[in-house]
Order: sequence, then structure tokens, then C-alpha cells
Amino acid sequence: MKLPSFSIKKMIASDVGNSLISTLSFVTPAYRGDLERFACLRRSLRLFAPQIRHFALLDEEDLPLFRERFGAEKGLELIGSRMLLPRRVEFIRKFSSSSLAKFARRIAWRIGYNANTVRGWKTQQLLKLHFLAESPSEAVAFLDSDILLVAPVTRTDFFHGNNLLLLETPARTSEDFAFDISTHALLRHP
Repeated sequence: MKLPSFSIKKMIASDVGNSLISTLSFVTPAYRGDLERFACLRRSLRLFAPQIRHFALLDEEDLPLFRERFGAEKGLELIGSRMLLPRRVEFIRKFSSSSLAKFARRIAWRIGYNANTVRGWKTQQLLKLHFLAESPSEAVAFLDSDILLVAPVTRTDFFHGNNLLLLETPARTSEDFAFDISTHALLRHP
């Protein structure tokens, strides 16, 4: 499946200055219920990692709320789900939040329909996967909204010379494998 024409690399290429580390980014999937926790995370990032770019991945409906509160912050990019997810997945995500979908979930077991396809945590995982596919950085560290930095963080915490210290780990539990399989099925990848 082809990704949307939006390119994170193009979006930030023009404003990545010498003061920001372009090889490392922090990424936080968030939603309106995380607003106050996200504000605490942002404060800790301003204090302890102002040189590292931070991306917030948000449901499209929550984007205006986050823009109003954090839109002027330097080093923060707010990205809506519509910009990252394929159209079909974004449609399913939005439909999953509708009144009709809520009704369908109540009767789904009677008609053999799986109405919980793309909601909440699953959406955040898909946003992270699609962000990684377009990431302008050599490395990305995912931070939940309830994380706080308590000491300075620099590139050397993640790299030794040009070698990445933190590595991807393969799926190890049945839940990890199930998510991998569901992701491939949802995105129609082999």
C-alpha cells in the first residue's frame, strides 16, 4: 500500500537548524486525555533535551487542541493521523469512534463482526509504524505522555560515535506476534 504523499522529511527539512540534533528524534503518540501529562513531558524536554526534536502523533480531531496549547513551542512538530495513515485506515479509525461503530460493537458478537479494528492503542501503534517509515532521523525514541526526563539527555545517550546503542527487538510474546500479523492484515501487506 502506498503511503500518503505527505513527507515528514520535506516538512522539517527547511527548519532543522544547527541547534537541533537531526539524527535523533523523540516521538510521542498522544490524545486529548493525555493533554496535561503531555504538558509535563514537554516541560521536561525543554529543560533536559531542548536540542532534540520532538514529534507528537495525534488523532486528527485532537490536533486543534494541541496546536492551541503547544503550537508555538520550538522543536515540537504536531502531526495529525490523516498526514500519516493511509486513507482507508484513517477512515476506519474515524469510523471506529462514531456512534454507529459504538452500536456495532454492542451487537458485533451477534453478527460475527469485529468492530474493534482501529481504535486507541492500535491507532497509536500504526501511527508509530508510519512515522518510522518516513522519519527524518537516524534514530527515534518513543516517549509516552507519562514520561518525564529528570536529567539532561544528549545524542551520546543513544549513539556511541556513529553507532546506535538502542536496537530494535523482535516480537517475543504471542501478543507481539498477533499485533505484527494484524498490522500486516490491516495494511494489506504480505
